[in-house]
Amino acid sequence: MIIYIIKFSVLLGMLLLIYRLFLEKESIHHFKRFYLLGALFFSVFTPLITLPKYVISSGQTIQLQEISAAETMSNNSIWDVFLDNLPIIFLGVYLLGCLLFSIRFLKNLITLNRKINTNTKVKSQYAINVLLNEIIIPHTFFNYIFYQKHQYINKTIPEAVKIHEQTHAKQLHSLDVLLIEIIQIMLWFNPLVYVLKHQIKLNHEFLADQSVLSSGISKSHYQYTLIDFSQSSATRQLASAFNYSSIKKRITIMKTQTPPKTKWLKTLVLIPILGGLFYGFAPKEIIPLNSNGEELVTQKKATQAELNEYNKLAKYYNGQKEPMKVDLKEMKRIHHLYNLMSADQKANAQPLPNFPPPPPPVPKAPGTTDKTPPPPPLPENPTKGQVKAYKESMKQKTPKPPKPPKDPIQVIKEMESKGAVFYFNGKQITAKEALQRASKNKSLNLYTNKSKSKKELQVHLSDKPMVKEIKVKNN
Repeated sequence: MIIYIIKFSVLLGMLLLIYRLFLEKESIHHFKRFYLLGALFFSVFTPLITLPKYVISSGQTIQLQEISAAETMSNNSIWDVFLDNLPIIFLGVYLLGCLLFSIRFLKNLITLNRKINTNTKVKSQYAINVLLNEIIIPHTFFNYIFYQKHQYINKTIPEAVKIHEQTHAKQLHSLDVLLIEIIQIMLWFNPLVYVLKHQIKLNHEFLADQSVLSSGISKSHYQYTLIDFSQSSATRQLASAFNYSSIKKRITIMKTQTPPKTKWLKTLVLIPILGGLFYGFAPKEIIPLNSNGEELVTQKKATQAELNEYNKLAKYYNGQKEPMKVDLKEMKRIHHLYNLMSADQKANAQPLPNFPPPPPPVPKAPGTTDKTPPPPPLPENPTKGQVKAYKESMKQKTPKPPKPPKDPIQVIKEMESKGAVFYFNGKQITAKEALQRASKNKSLNLYTNKSKSKKELQVHLSDKPMVKEIKVKNN
């Protein structure tokens, strides 16, 4: 966890430094919005993505040392007890901070919700205006814009202010703020999260200012409006407010215009930088390869469940007397579990059972196959007839498989050369007609016979079930 926090902080710090030096003063505010949000996601997920690193193994066994949690303490002083409980103390402080920031987050949400439900609402083209009695800075939460009721009714709110707040609503700036608030709850102790939050909110103001100037309002008039509203009080954390704490910086940004070439150049330069940071900070998983480039499958140690299973099986077979009765599946399972264990686990586990070698395969009798059952063994005092019968059974050969039926077309051609007479469904046809019918219908029934009366060869074809004799119709 500590390594993750360090990597997250370094990544976020470097990305914020790049933003501050090369992007903050440029007028590419939409790109900067996605850059800041991308920097957050990049810093959160990069330390969690493991990259494979392939290493050719030299054939030597690398022992993976394990840190034992049960090391013997030299003494039981108060300092040692404090060090032992330090992780629990840090965890307690961290959870307490998460709880306090969660309460603050929910309190702000409830306050905004109460304001929406208990005050007058006026629906406009772009948002819902919530009119409050107290003096406030105009601010926005999603599609709700909060105004001071007296100013709104008397129409003393400048048009620039309305466009500014409508931009916050249309571009969903509250979604960015909500996301960074949730991250702040989980990483409340990290000062870089507060820096990122400030930059995201400030860029929202740049976007809103840009929208106001694009509407046709003069730059000087808008700047005077900013100064007039800058004396108002602060607003809620979750709202995008018409906030003028950075008036000087915002006025400076209004005067800048970034050329298109500069925009593309700075965007392209970021790609190799992000690629280098990703490769440098993503954790690596070393995967050993043999000389042929094939992955070596390794495991640090067996799990406790695997150890228990091995010890139970090994104890059973180690306790058997000769001759040992072995289940082949259990023997293979024992060897598999034993190979998963580390050297320390093997030393503390049941010894590997000394299994007898498997019996040699039974030789097959001549003329038998895997499906042919072997002949029964001879009795102890066989008779001459039993010996003769056993020898005859050993000499038997595997029966030949039946020959496949001949092709009907081939049969017709052979019978035509012998002068056969052809019939179809009992009616005499020519040999040519027989070939045509057999070519069109491969499933024709066919059989041949020799007429007793005329002593001629006959070939009978039919597309119906056939009996041994068919009554022939003479033409």
